[in-house]
Amino acid sequence: LIMVYLLATVIAAVRLGRGPSIMTTIVGTSAFVYFFVPNRYSFVMADLTYLQTFTIMIVVGIIVSTLTSQLRTELLATESRERRSRALYELSRALAGAETEADVERLVPHHVERAFRTTGTLLAVAPEEHGTARPAPTHWSVADAEALAACIRTGTRQCIANKLLQPLVVAGEVVGVLAMDFEAQPPFTGADDVQLLESFANNIAVALHRVVVDARAEHAHQRAEQERLRNVMLSSVSHDLRTPLAAITGAVTTMLENGPQLDDDSRHELLGAIRDDAEALERHVRNLLDLTRLESGGLDARRDWCS
Repeated sequence: LIMVYLLATVIAAVRLGRGPSIMTTIVGTSAFVYFFVPNRYSFVMADLTYLQTFTIMIVVGIIVSTLTSQLRTELLATESRERRSRALYELSRALAGAETEADVERLVPHHVERAFRTTGTLLAVAPEEHGTARPAPTHWSVADAEALAACIRTGTRQCIANKLLQPLVVAGEVVGVLAMDFEAQPPFTGADDVQLLESFANNIAVALHRVVVDARAEHAHQRAEQERLRNVMLSSVSHDLRTPLAAITGAVTTMLENGPQLDDDSRHELLGAIRDDAEALERHVRNLLDLTRLESGGLDARRDWCS
């Protein structure tokens, strides 16, 4: 019977914790005294030799409940660490495949909801021209917008009526803000949850900074390639324009200086050369205009099947 009561203590310690298990020990010992000790159905003991047994029962019950509760606490802590590690691993693996800022903004809410049981929004706040940051979403209140501006300016966490704003900082620069919604209170209050939030913020900040830097590098590479192609094109175009101009200038100069000495065939040949070079010059200018229209999006290509 004593082992049965100890079993109840162990079950209470595993399921409920140290306090309820100690209460179970006291209640179980009292029940044992009341139902099974001589002078039953009374807490008055007929034989005081049972007092030592009851004392040992309580002491052993408290020791068992304490040790079992410690094991339960360690188990919960291990499960919490495993949950955080798994959430961070899944987030890191997903962000590793993100190639654009839009990919990061699409992946973050899903993982935030799984890890914190709440909705989250990633706001990239890369500075635009004149040092201004992107404005807050239109559906946010004035207080939300002010808290977002303070979060970006100071790089510190902001908590307002129903939002928690976590800055995403890389090398001292705020590259974004993780906005998490909650109703009554923040979805995390313990140190483990705060640490998980900061780890999430660090991973997201690094991924966001990486895609932004990659996009800037790609844009710079495209600009450099465009400039190179533009210089090549200008060099080629200048040669194509100078050649007919030089021919036209030479023909006109010959006609002006030696007009009376030229026969009709020579004069007709020079005029034909002027006409041909002028048409070539007009064709080059038309091609340049077509290139300009193509860059501005005003040129529609006529596409057709061909062998």
